[in-house]
Amino acid sequence: MGSPLPTSLGDAFRPLDRDRCFVSILVYHGLETDPQRLTVHDLDITPQRCLAEIRLLESLGFCLIAAQELEGLRHRPRPGPHLLICFDDAHLGTFEPLEYWLRQEQIPILLAVCPGIATRQASARGIFWWEEVRARFAATHRRVLRLGDAANDELAWSCPEQGAADFEYRCRTSPRRRGFLMHQLRRQTDDVSTAAVRCSPFVHRNMGWPQIAALDRFSHCTIAAHSLFHDTANQRTDHDLRRDAMACRCLLGHHLGAVSPHFVYPNGALEDRTDRVLAGCGFRFTYSVVGAPNPLPVDPSPAPWRLHRFHGFGYQADELYPYARQFNHRHRSLLAPPQTSGGPTP
Repeated sequence: MGSPLPTSLGDAFRPLDRDRCFVSILVYHGLETDPQRLTVHDLDITPQRCLAEIRLLESLGFCLIAAQELEGLRHRPRPGPHLLICFDDAHLGTFEPLEYWLRQEQIPILLAVCPGIATRQASARGIFWWEEVRARFAATHRRVLRLGDAANDELAWSCPEQGAADFEYRCRTSPRRRGFLMHQLRRQTDDVSTAAVRCSPFVHRNMGWPQIAALDRFSHCTIAAHSLFHDTANQRTDHDLRRDAMACRCLLGHHLGAVSPHFVYPNGALEDRTDRVLAGCGFRFTYSVVGAPNPLPVDPSPAPWRLHRFHGFGYQADELYPYARQFNHRHRSLLAPPQTSGGPTP
């Protein structure tokens, strides 16, 4: 047997200073037990490692809070380190663990949902576009794509991973052209069926409205908007972002009976401009993935309140250890003083 993996926070990580007031947010994505899927989805971890990490953080002094408590903490902070647990993308594999944790473990959850994906989860549009790209490149026998009328507007590859990466780059840097590029990809990889794409290990199945509504019934679960189809906000015009945000609000209100004031930025891509647009749409809280704690109290005048998040890394998940090192580094100044036999060190 090999030596045991280090804990995600390091064996020497000390408890936090309970007199310091701040909120830290951990964001997770998929919860998975299939070894093949864990390999191809680099942000997925097992439910056991995720729960063990949350409990470890509690033992170090963090107090779990629900997203509904943020407004009160913003104006009337309570002493102590607070922790909010967030899951992005609403992958179906997270449903059963989250439902159990909400019901039995009393762990508050902020779930970031793409309403367009949830509405179409039973169709080809119900998967994230970059996962479809990876699935098609992995399965097709083709090695060249024509992406336009120009003679040099083509993509050739010998390695599926490199071809998918090059195609994704084109889609991410030209978001207005992405619909056309995806149409070309589907048309020219017709040797890969829609069913094969949906069954690919590169593709997550995602929650529909029945699962999202079931989690929303828990008072300590909060549903956040995550854009309509996971489009990055800072690459959109004010008009397009406003239209997307209002569509999110309409779908959330229609299916859940209430409209969330929380907006989680896809890929953490944001600007001051996008915050102003979202504030005008009624969102009072926005979320990045800048790894930093959020000190309290907060000036109540800016709207919305932009909160920073850390990537969750999983207890003993060595492949995500860089995220754990970042978490340790950013919290180092918030540690409790080391204990000696004579009491706290002056």
